[in-house]
Amino acid sequence: VVIAQLGGVATQAAINVVAGRARAAGEIVAGLFVYQQAFTIFMVPHGVITVSILTALLPRMTRAVQEGDVGALRGDLDRGLALPLVTMVPISALLVALALPASRILNPWLDLASVEAIASAFAVMSVGLVAYAVVGLQQRYSTAREDGRTYLVFQGIVTVIQVVFAAAILALAPGWGVTMVAVGQTVSNGVAALAFLVVAQRQTGGLPLRRLAGLTARLLGAAVPAGLAAFGLLHVVIGWLGLGIVGSLVALALGALGFGLVFLGLAALLRIHQVTDAVRGGVRRLRRS
Repeated sequence: VVIAQLGGVATQAAINVVAGRARAAGEIVAGLFVYQQAFTIFMVPHGVITVSILTALLPRMTRAVQEGDVGALRGDLDRGLALPLVTMVPISALLVALALPASRILNPWLDLASVEAIASAFAVMSVGLVAYAVVGLQQRYSTAREDGRTYLVFQGIVTVIQVVFAAAILALAPGWGVTMVAVGQTVSNGVAALAFLVVAQRQTGGLPLRRLAGLTARLLGAAVPAGLAAFGLLHVVIGWLGLGIVGSLVALALGALGFGLVFLGLAALLRIHQVTDAVRGGVRRLRRS
């Protein structure tokens, strides 16, 4: 906790220094408020979806460790990796595509430049939603194993990389400050997530990484074209209605609809049964109700 907080303080201090230099030079750039707004929006899907999944897995993993059931622990890790993949890969693509109207709707009082700065940082953070989920799984896994040392090492990896990126913005043009801090967050969690897969693979005697990699590739094959379709619809609507509240709402609605149709069609074509089964289950529940 201390390491994480010190990293946060260092990051915020670097953003404030860069913004202060820009103000002294008569320039206005994105500062701490923009970073905090972007991070707050970023945490919504993580808090609603990923934390729910990981919270349910923690007692299962703890029980498996206490009973010495490595097979059950491996199965829980498999679920902890697959479920965030199925949910967060499409959500990441959707949020990157629709970051601008979403940021406008959530910050209607801000000027366009501030909204664009929030959207830029938010989009970069959203790329790392899956990695952020895997790091969250690592935290629960280490807790279940009562392995504070591994937890400490991974927190150190995340914090050191974030601080390096935060220090780097002191040498860049001020306008890049918040965006580079967002890149640092995504990169640090990505490195920690990959390192965790290596450690968990060794400690549990093998994870189905090839199958998970194939699932990730198919999800990206469906989510990226869907995100591009949503992005195209977004710019058509904004060009027609502008980036006011009404234009942003219409762009968000049509973009999300277009994304959903393309993603579900490609998911069926690519045989991503985790997605198609969930859709069929939802349709059955709607019919029953």
